[in-house]
Amino acid sequence: MTQYQYLHLLSTLARAVQTQRRYIELVRSVPLDNGDTAHSVKVRGYRYRVTLRGDEVVEVAREIMAV
Repeated sequence: MTQYQYLHLLSTLARAVQTQRRYIELVRSVPLDNGDTAHSVKVRGYRYRVTLRGDEVVEVAREIMAV
């Protein structure tokens, strides 16, 4: 992944969780069976799972961490 592609991905994820790109921390990306990609994102201490199909946002969900 080039730097341009990475910054574009961060911008897409920031738009999905309605924040600025500088607050986004990409934790991991997991390809799904149907061709989508699930990205785990940390925003100011909260974790979100953003599912993308190409550049299209399919789902945004909060992740709950068990203690």
